Amino acid sequence: MFVVVIMFTSSLACNSCHAEWAPSCIGCHNEYDPQEPGYNMVTNEEKWGSWVEYIGTYEAKETTLGIRTSENGETEVIPVTPGMILTIDKASYSNDENDETIFHRVFAPVAPHTTSKEGRDCLSCHNNPVALGYGEGELSYSIESGSGRWKFESTYANNSNDGLPGDSWIGFMQNRTGTVSTRTDVSPFTIEQQQKILTVGACLTCHDQDSEIMTELQFKVNKL
Repeated sequence: MFVVVIMFTSSLACNSCHAEWAPSCIGCHNEYDPQEPGYNMVTNEEKWGSWVEYIGTYEAKETTLGIRTSENGETEVIPVTPGMILTIDKASYSNDENDETIFHRVFAPVAPHTTSKEGRDCLSCHNNPVALGYGEGELSYSIESGSGRWKFESTYANNSNDGLPGDSWIGFMQNRTGTVSTRTDVSPFTIEQQQKILTVGACLTCHDQDSEIMTELQFKVNKL
C-alpha cells in the first residue's frame, strides 16, 4: 500500500490501516448555569447552580493519522481521534467578562476494536482530509498555470479560540506547537510530511492506485 510514503522513515501500526472506524466527538462547551440544580459534594446538600456540558457533534468515522515517536527517535504512524476539543467558559461562573476562557484542542491515540480484514486504500489516506488531520471538508487538486495546487474547504467553521476548523487537529499546510495530544510522544504531521503525503495524492487524482506507474512510484519511494 502506498501509505508507506507518509514518512520515508516511519513504520505503520497495523491498526492505522485496519481500524475501520472510531468514535469521535468534535467539541464540548462547559458553561455555568446559576439556574441549573446541582449538588454540593463538600456540604453534602442540594443547591442551585451547576456546570453544564454541551456536547458537540458525535460521530463514528475513519480515524485521523498521526506520528508516535519513541525515546530512541523511531517513528510510527498510528490512528488518533479527538481527545479533547474543549471550551470552559469561566466568565459564566465569575460574572467577569474579562475572565479567561479555557480552551484545549488535543487528539488521543486510539486502538479501536473495529479491525477489518481489508485495510484502507491509498486514497483514504493520501487524499483524505480527515486522515491528514484537517477535518471534514473538500480537499481538491488542480493545475493552474502549469503548477499543481491543493486547496481545502472545511465543512466546519473556524473556532474563535484558535482559528482552526471545529473538527481539525491541524490547519491545512500548517504546523502546530505546544500541547497537541494527550500523550507527549504523539504529534500531527508536519508541513514537510503533509507535502510528502499529498505529492502521492496528486498522482492518485489521475492514476489508479493499482496501476503500473503507481506501483513503480511505490518501489522508488521505498528505495529512498
